[in-house]
Amino acid sequence: SSWLKFDFKTWKIRPTHYSIKSSKYFGKGNCNLINWVIEGSNNDNDWIELDKRNDVHDIDGPSLVQTFRIQKILKPDEYYQYVRIRSTGFDSTGKQYFILFSALEYFGSII
Repeated sequence: SSWLKFDFKTWKIRPTHYSIKSSKYFGKGNCNLINWVIEGSNNDNDWIELDKRNDVHDIDGPSLVQTFRIQKILKPDEYYQYVRIRSTGFDSTGKQYFILFSALEYFGSII
């Protein structure tokens, strides 16, 4: 269960989309992220699932970029201090649980 967490410190984010760019060093079927969840929290303990992707091969190749819409419909005042991406299954090798990419960018509102 690998993960990468962003702590926005004194800010909070209301994400609507996010983009992931795969590494230029890993080809198709070589350690690319294909199963993940995006989660938000305000206390770093209780996590709310915002988006879940299973068996997605849009970034299974070198230097591929894909933008995803957050699936959970957030309330207008729903913001999070912490946002993380967490691996939920095998990577594209089908044998390992790496969380490997070259860039991750969130889009939305910040307060």
